[in-house]
Amino acid sequence: MAYQETMSSRKTIQEWSHAHDVLTSFAADFSCIQDKILPILKFCYDSLKDEKFRKCLQYCALFPEDYEIEKEELVEYWICEGIIDGNKDRDAAKEPWL
Repeated sequence: MAYQETMSSRKTIQEWSHAHDVLTSFAADFSCIQDKILPILKFCYDSLKDEKFRKCLQYCALFPEDYEIEKEELVEYWICEGIIDGNKDRDAAKEPWL
């Protein structure tokens, strides 16, 4: 869907060609990620028994790669999104493993 949205704004053949080249070159850069990192992330994700924790991990994927996520800020986002309960889960979110 993102590909279609990106391409829909291109009007000329040159714009289409350039956008296609850029998008496919980024896809090639992800081969390392796909081969090495994704299996580890999938294993971790599949090992999470609680759906709430799975949603928390998914939410982290919304941030840019080099973005430093502040723990307190992240917990507030999770509460606002309804992923965790602000009253019950806030104390658990203070645990050092998070």
